[in-house]
Amino acid sequence: MKTKLTDNITLKDIYYEIIGQRENRITVEEQKQEIEFTNIWTTIAGIKINIHREFIYKIIHRAVLTGRKQIDRGIRVIDPQCKYCNRHLETFEHIFIDCKELKMFRTYVTQNGQSEDPNFEISAKSLLLVGIKTELIPIIYGYTHTVWTCRDYEGTLNLYKLQMKFHKDKEIYRKYN
Repeated sequence: MKTKLTDNITLKDIYYEIIGQRENRITVEEQKQEIEFTNIWTTIAGIKINIHREFIYKIIHRAVLTGRKQIDRGIRVIDPQCKYCNRHLETFEHIFIDCKELKMFRTYVTQNGQSEDPNFEISAKSLLLVGIKTELIPIIYGYTHTVWTCRDYEGTLNLYKLQMKFHKDKEIYRKYN
């Protein structure tokens, strides 16, 4: 909801002007006009734990601070590369959807996430929660939270460690929501 300060200027406009992002800022709703977001926002509103709801909201809005976003915002980044493959710039699409080093993990999550939906997959559309049943949200939360938090993991990171973290994140989500 926009708060109107005058007929033409909103509080959101002032915020984006201050951080210098307004002219380049396109919301997910503006980018994906073919998607009806009302059901998605209603689903998110039903998430009880604030930290879980905020993380899912950031995933939908592609608002997690990747290496690419840091560069775009003028933040000095030590290494903007993907921490998993170290070959590509860390963007939302790369880290959550395209990284070849995470392909086996995505396959594992799709096949072993305890989803009864045979068509479930990790994709740009599913990470927007488009057409996602409420019972699949713990799987999406577990997957995205695991990928996001393990990217800065110190030491060797293998498929087994990702799988264990995924199940822990998924079960924590289920327990409290």
